[in-house]
Amino acid sequence: MCGLLGLICATETDAAAARDAVAAALRCQRHRGPDETDTWADAEVVYGFNRLGFIDLEHSHQPLVWGPPEAPTRYTLNFNGEIYNYLELRAELAEKFGTKFNTDGDGESVVAAYHHLGADAVTKLRGMFAFMIWDAQDKVVFGARDPFGIKPLFYSSGPGGLAFSSEKKSLLELSGTLGVSEELDRTALQHYLVLQYVPEPESLHTGIRRVESGTSFRVVPGGQVEFTRYFHPQFTAKPVDGEAEAEALYERIADVMRDSVSKHMISDPDVTVGAFLSGGIDSTAIAALAKERNPSLIAFTTGFEREGYSEVDVAAESAAAIGVKHVVRTVSADEMMEALPLIVWYLDDPVA
Repeated sequence: MCGLLGLICATETDAAAARDAVAAALRCQRHRGPDETDTWADAEVVYGFNRLGFIDLEHSHQPLVWGPPEAPTRYTLNFNGEIYNYLELRAELAEKFGTKFNTDGDGESVVAAYHHLGADAVTKLRGMFAFMIWDAQDKVVFGARDPFGIKPLFYSSGPGGLAFSSEKKSLLELSGTLGVSEELDRTALQHYLVLQYVPEPESLHTGIRRVESGTSFRVVPGGQVEFTRYFHPQFTAKPVDGEAEAEALYERIADVMRDSVSKHMISDPDVTVGAFLSGGIDSTAIAALAKERNPSLIAFTTGFEREGYSEVDVAAESAAAIGVKHVVRTVSADEMMEALPLIVWYLDDPVA
């Protein structure tokens, strides 16, 4: 988990004046990336980034500057997430376009793909991501959010500019710079009370929206942001004809799950990998498949003191059956109430 923050102003003067404000707002999400914190500015754009490194720890610093040999500093990437097929994508770009890479990380594959494929590059990405790319030559920012919205991306626009952030609290910190109201969105509140969550693109503040999942965007300094939906899922119902076809589908589902779990576990060898384990079928299946990939997997379970509300015993049986180290943390009622204000602060908008 990393944290990005980006501000696009109408003029270079406005951007230069706002750099300290971006650095201050970035501190609101320092918990997302304890390894590195930095700001960067060019022309009308200011970036801030908090990095949690787990791939190419020594070289894939952010914001990441990249470009072709004739313009090596053309693009600057602000990227939160992980691209599971980045090795395959790097190989494809190298074969088709002769692309040269300077790091071993996944972020470089994102910006290189954008250089060669334009907006269609997002359809090549398999993973969870939210990113912004500043093209210093064409003076445009392009970005996107992953198809299922795993990685968050909020935005806010006002007289002082347009800002994107992994967490809403950073945009609230920037509200004075942007000239944006912090007024409660009563329609979003109604939706939360009925649905127990705030649907995209709303947030509980009128001046802050969310980039929708499966959507890319484009904006030039001083202009209006343009959104494009690139992900259009289709689910066509089809009856299963006989036991043989059913068995084949079971095997197909198992293969897809195994492949997905394997891809999710790409990281440097010295990075510890863990899994949440409730004892239910979903988390147990994922942990079992993860164990196939990483024999050193650690399973974590949170339990409660109140009888009937804890799954620790069932989770312990599952961990023993899988053969993984099991770490249990029992939370008391007092600890829960003490932590509640901090939980609310981390969530930005309430859920359930």
